[in-house]
Amino acid sequence: MTRAYSMDVQKTLKHSCRFRGVGLHSGLHATLVLEPAGEHHGIRFVRGDLAGATPVPATIDHVADTRLFTSIACGAWRVDTVEHLLAAFCGCGIDNVEVVVHGPEVPILDGSAWPFVEAFDAVGVAELGAKRRYYRLRTSLSVRRGDSYVTATPSRGSTWACTIQFDHPLIGTRHREVGLESFRDTVARARTFGVVDDVKAMRKRGLARGGSLENALVMGEGGWLNPWMVRYEDEPVRHKLLDMMGDTMLLGARLEARIEAFRPGHALTRSLIRELAAGG
Repeated sequence: MTRAYSMDVQKTLKHSCRFRGVGLHSGLHATLVLEPAGEHHGIRFVRGDLAGATPVPATIDHVADTRLFTSIACGAWRVDTVEHLLAAFCGCGIDNVEVVVHGPEVPILDGSAWPFVEAFDAVGVAELGAKRRYYRLRTSLSVRRGDSYVTATPSRGSTWACTIQFDHPLIGTRHREVGLESFRDTVARARTFGVVDDVKAMRKRGLARGGSLENALVMGEGGWLNPWMVRYEDEPVRHKLLDMMGDTMLLGARLEARIEAFRPGHALTRSLIRELAAGG
């Protein structure tokens, strides 16, 4: 059974929740603790395993890396792969949380946002007294890199649309859209994915050390290497939408707009959010 939450006032968790697991890229074990927070607190990250680490807002000014994931950093410390957690906050309407990470990376868990959503349902979501902050567009804004682009256009409500285009024939070109009301049924369960040759290349670069056939979909020449993990026939484009929703939270306010992307990545979405934060 799923739950519906009203979206007009700020929200937090009723109780703390804890996760343990391995980081997708670092391969290191980490513990993640989500603590309820008061109104106007926002989403803040802190490294609980580093003495003196200061909590930092999950905003575009504190993004350190968007190569294949999104990182939040402050000085010498950083937390990698925050996008799935941020997507869960976005889709479940949660505005204020202290995110304490004991380790360098948010655990990948099952490769989707669903374990976070289930935990939020279990501990409950609390409404706060303050109104939610919205960022509403007046004019369209677009960012392009080569053949890829992402565009934000004025809209009532929030929607994300994505088209992916992969050389691999079993992924190919796919398109899908999602709104907040369809987050749970459309993208929350979609797992991270990769093509086997790309995964090998990432590992040579010191990435994907914690990736496995139990937390990521891997496409080989003849199909998925772990078909038992596939939840949707078009899971790659659904997961791209999940990433887009998470990266949109870096604006620091709820974005009311239609976000449409063609062959997006974290760096491209980051560029759009930076433009929006700067006033377009």
